[in-house]
Formats: sequence, structure tokens, C-alpha cells
Amino acid sequence: MRKTITTALVGYLAFAGSALAVPDRVNGTITNIDLGKHEIVLSDGQSYTVPPNIKVDGLVKGARVAIVSEKLDGANVVQSISAS
Repeated sequence: MRKTITTALVGYLAFAGSALAVPDRVNGTITNIDLGKHEIVLSDGQSYTVPPNIKVDGLVKGARVAIVSEKLDGANVVQSISAS
């Protein structure tokens, strides 16, 4: 019985750990900002969706930024962004 519970617990923890999203951190230069689409594109070609609660005031094309994002439904969604 103890072995069964231990095996089940280890399996659950392995599954639960793989389901957690790990934030991605990236530094880059803004090549495009589309406030209508809530989107920022960096010089590496990656686009990031910016939720309405994230402030982008003062960020312009050519600015160096540090972005923390996570992948949600196939999109890179910004959790935080700051000048770098």
C-alpha cells in the first residue's frame, strides 16, 4: 500500500511540475509597436502580445527593452517590460 501511494505521489508531482509555465526573459530592440493590436516586435522577429494592464508609455521603435513573457495559447504574452 505504501509503495502504491508513493508511486502515485511521484507521478502526480512529475505531471504537475511539467504543467507549470516558466517565464521567458529576453532583451532586445523594438522594431515595431502596434498599440491597436497590443503587439511589440523585437529585432529577433519575435512578437509579444501586451495585455492592457502592462504600461508601454515611453517605449518607442529602437528602444532596448527587457521582457518577461509566458507562452499562452501559442502567443508570447508580456508579464513585464522595462527599458534596458
